[in-house]
Amino acid sequence: MNYYAYYLEIVRAKLAGLKQSSDTGAKDLFVDVKISGNAKLSGYPSAIIYKKPSTAQIQTTKQNQREFQIGVVIYHQFSAGIDNDTAESQMTSAVDIILQALDKDIDLGGTCDFVKAVPANFSYSITQAPFISADFTISIVQMVNRQ
Repeated sequence: MNYYAYYLEIVRAKLAGLKQSSDTGAKDLFVDVKISGNAKLSGYPSAIIYKKPSTAQIQTTKQNQREFQIGVVIYHQFSAGIDNDTAESQMTSAVDIILQALDKDIDLGGTCDFVKAVPANFSYSITQAPFISADFTISIVQMVNRQ
């Protein structure tokens, strides 16, 4: 099994399916959810997911506990009529929605033993336009039988 390709797609689909409440009803939380750091985003807020180093521990002579880590970076732009306070509030809400979704689906639909989500680091940058970003790690823990 190609664990990283499998779990990257599951996390991408999970994030892409998240909704947020608005005055006009529920809408997609993200404009884009891409795999890879070279992804071109079509709008904001968007998320990029990528592979991070993983760990493994021998649990018994017949089982390994593997922990696959997926990095998530959420980007939001301050421009287009969105002030700093609104962008920051939306970013905080997006992180909360992701963490709550993972708290409710602790085994990603039965695809792993459990998921841990490490809280976000928030940062600001100015490149061509001012951005706020949040990054955190989703750790997917799977017991694997040794042959």
